[in-house]
Amino acid sequence: MKPPTHKVVLHSEAIDDLQQLYGFVYKYAPNQTTEWAKRLLQKTKTLERMPDRCPIARESKRVFFELRQLLFGRKPDVLRILFTIDGDVVRVLKIVRASKRSPTKQSIQRSYFHE
Repeated sequence: MKPPTHKVVLHSEAIDDLQQLYGFVYKYAPNQTTEWAKRLLQKTKTLERMPDRCPIARESKRVFFELRQLLFGRKPDVLRILFTIDGDVVRVLKIVRASKRSPTKQSIQRSYFHE
């Protein structure tokens, strides 16, 4: 297998999102929470190779940088992993439920500036 071409960095807001989602999953499926989190982090790790394979997120037109998304999970519990590619670094900015309202421009930009 080829070595990774990108380093994946989870910004603080993405970590906060992950913690909130973990709590939500734990509430409804406490025995599956650890495995769920492991799968989510493994999916995020796939961004180490060819992150530009992922489509541009709809929120990209509201911010000054290209925002992409990687989907995780099955309906109705699909998550959107929102990230940007900065050279050889993939910056995961937000992790949001696809069924919920899009994150605000301010929330995305705040995450962009605060690693």
